[in-house]
Amino acid sequence: MKKGFTLVELLAVIAILAILVIIALPNVMGMFNTAKKNSFNTELKTIYGAAQTAFIKDSLLENYEGNVVYSRVNNNYCNRKLDLTGRTNLSFYIELDRTGKVVKYYASDNTFQFKSDSEIKKEDITIDKVERLSDGVDKIEITCSGIQASCNKKNIGDEVVVANEPFIVVNSDCTKTILLAKYNLYVGSNVRYNSADDIDLIHAITSSDTGYGMQNENAKGYVSTSNEYIGNVAFSGKGYWDSGECKYIGNGVECNESSGLLSKYNGSYSDNNYPNVYDKNYSTVLPNIIWREDSGHTSSNDYSVSYYVEEYVNKLKSLGAPNTIEGRLLTQEEAVSLGCDSINKNCNNAYSWVSTSSYWLSSASSKEFIWDIDSTKKFSENGVFSDTNSIGVRPVIEINTSDLL
Repeated sequence: MKKGFTLVELLAVIAILAILVIIALPNVMGMFNTAKKNSFNTELKTIYGAAQTAFIKDSLLENYEGNVVYSRVNNNYCNRKLDLTGRTNLSFYIELDRTGKVVKYYASDNTFQFKSDSEIKKEDITIDKVERLSDGVDKIEITCSGIQASCNKKNIGDEVVVANEPFIVVNSDCTKTILLAKYNLYVGSNVRYNSADDIDLIHAITSSDTGYGMQNENAKGYVSTSNEYIGNVAFSGKGYWDSGECKYIGNGVECNESSGLLSKYNGSYSDNNYPNVYDKNYSTVLPNIIWREDSGHTSSNDYSVSYYVEEYVNKLKSLGAPNTIEGRLLTQEEAVSLGCDSINKNCNNAYSWVSTSSYWLSSASSKEFIWDIDSTKKFSENGVFSDTNSIGVRPVIEINTSDLL
């Protein structure tokens, strides 16, 4: 007669099996979760690729006025649809700028989530950036307009007011917002030309003029009703960012040989790598360089662009703006991100507010030329002494996003 297991022996076996399960379960669950995380990451890349494909197709049918968004919330597309297969419980919001770059990307399936508030490439979507909600991360709530705002960040093109002065949002995240003045500053000189294209009137704008140093809607370059150029400023004096000194000789510009960009600036004079040469500490008076020497007109009371910007920032602070704001000029790279074309030298496809006036940027293309934008949508380079070309000062300020209303 065979003897069966006793109750004690059965309990012992069950206990051993339970211990083995307890030991193995975390590894099994870990493998399961990793597989799900990998699947989620794969779908992120699929959506990314589908959005870029749709962007190209849609661009053949319409001219984009702004950024393009593809979004789906709870299995319902908000506007534009993507050609997707696979899970439908994954909500996403993906935003592309007018060049096709993905500048915002959010996705969630209520188990995992992914969030990028800035430009991201497909190869940047990696599993280590996927968050598991059960790990206690801040859950994002995806809507048709993005995610529920966890901060006061603004959209590109939004108008805001700082110390009663109007600005337009160039870029914004939860930490910092970059603002472009809506109008040029009323500084520099006013110029009028007669029928012979000679200078007929020069008025040096000084602190005694109403509105001096602040934004002025009329200070935007050429005014057709009066044939006058308002608020023209030379960018800088000689040797500002390069050891090659330049000055007007006769009808042209003559520069000494250059040993290159000054060491305090980074970059080189090459495409897509134009150095930002804005220097907040450069406030030198610019004697006798504003007008060509052969024109018979000179000025001994004008300043570099950075002087006017820093003076403006100090005025804003005195009018109640936060003491943490910083002033500068728009860069060539930022202008391109707003739609300007550095190849064809125009801003035809940029936001309309980008070219409502003529103003200096802060990116140098050589020892004597600086990028600028003008009110005819030209996007090119100009000699640093040029204030007879209707180029003015349109400041940029950087402000803590939390300080915006």
